[in-house]
Amino acid sequence: MKKILLTIIAPTILTFSCKQEPKPVINYAILTGKIENVKDANIKINSKYTSISLDTVPTIQQTVNIDKTGAFIDTLFINSSREFSISLGKEFIVFTSKPGQHIELTADGNDFRNSIQFGGDEAAINTYLNKKESIRTRINNEDRHLKYGDEASFIKKQENKEKEFLNLLNSSQGLPSYFIENEKKDIFYNKLMSYMYYPISYERSNNGKKPELSEGFFNLLDSANLQDFSEFQHSLTYQFLLRGYYNTEYSKTVDNVWAADPLNKLKFIKEQVDDQNILDELFIMYARFDIAKSHDLQAYYDFFMANVSNKTYKTHVTKQYKDLMATQPGNPSPEFVNYKNINGETNSLSDFRGKYVYIDVWATWCGPCKAEIPFLKEVEKKYHDKNIVFISLSVDKVSDTEKWKKFVKENELGGVQLIANKDWKSEFIQKYQIQGIPQFILIDPQGNIVQANAPRPSNEKLIDLFTELGI
Repeated sequence: MKKILLTIIAPTILTFSCKQEPKPVINYAILTGKIENVKDANIKINSKYTSISLDTVPTIQQTVNIDKTGAFIDTLFINSSREFSISLGKEFIVFTSKPGQHIELTADGNDFRNSIQFGGDEAAINTYLNKKESIRTRINNEDRHLKYGDEASFIKKQENKEKEFLNLLNSSQGLPSYFIENEKKDIFYNKLMSYMYYPISYERSNNGKKPELSEGFFNLLDSANLQDFSEFQHSLTYQFLLRGYYNTEYSKTVDNVWAADPLNKLKFIKEQVDDQNILDELFIMYARFDIAKSHDLQAYYDFFMANVSNKTYKTHVTKQYKDLMATQPGNPSPEFVNYKNINGETNSLSDFRGKYVYIDVWATWCGPCKAEIPFLKEVEKKYHDKNIVFISLSVDKVSDTEKWKKFVKENELGGVQLIANKDWKSEFIQKYQIQGIPQFILIDPQGNIVQANAPRPSNEKLIDLFTELGI
């Protein structure tokens, strides 16, 4: 019986073995490491975004425990090449990985960033990326308080930067040729951005004085291809370059970019860009932030839908449009309930029924928000005895409450000072579709919306609006 059974089974096995087995799909990478002299019991792993237009790839945020020996292991579920950061306390390092790879690292917890050593897959690339990040951080720190000089000194500084990054790239061993070529392009794109922002940076550091530029200063920028979709797909640096370029060019066409109708920016891009894919990317890049600030929501939405071909982007903006329709003038305002105030007590929006409410959505880390503070103080002073209350609603993280309190007191901020319960994820912020700050909201005494995107205190139209309403 045994012999007969084996005879029957053998052909069956042979039959199955002749079939083409599908290759297993590998959707993860393994990260292992050991950190000596560990002070923290865990590390935090965060994925970097893959696009600045609309990132449809899920983010990864994981906390990984380190054992008593300093060792750790983690599985990263990814479907394509991704970049990550690892934070240990206040220090961080970066790495990249593809599905099926094993990334290894060792470090000293006392000097995490400078002691990092990579092994396993992508070791050469990850070693290079961290050396580049160290250079970038040093240069950014040097530039933070830099007073920009004349054109000649600026050009010399950019050439030195470019040389330093190229020297690192050329001296790094084991880098793939495709990676080297892409890095050279990114170094060039960063150089272009420096040239693009030089006039603005010069003015800011020289009390509004404009730099004297030679006739050919922008030749380098003008020679670049700013409608290359293949570059857009694989280079975040190129994406930042395009966003900055079209922002800068558009700002030259309006007196006040903050007061201008965002629809004008879409119309400007439509005139400048021929490539449909690049047009789609730029439209969604701006629309997801600007649609909430449009002067005519319906006109903005219609223009977007008529000119964009990407179905995912259309779906995204349609959802925003529908949500924003609920915040049109005359509709009841979304509510916030029991937000903590500067005195440790709580306030709800309903506490202020019977008065107009002007809400400044801001944060302590937001430069444009802080620029509005002197103007807001003047408006508050002018209307202190009128039928209006001024609320400053911070979207700082709750963990930064003490930092927020310190800022409010040191800067002697007036009005009602509140902090949202879940920063950007707070229900009130979400329902108003607030994507960027500062944003100002005006609500009438009955709790209905007057304007979901009211004029800033620095805009004279705010006083005109108050006068029109009889405040």
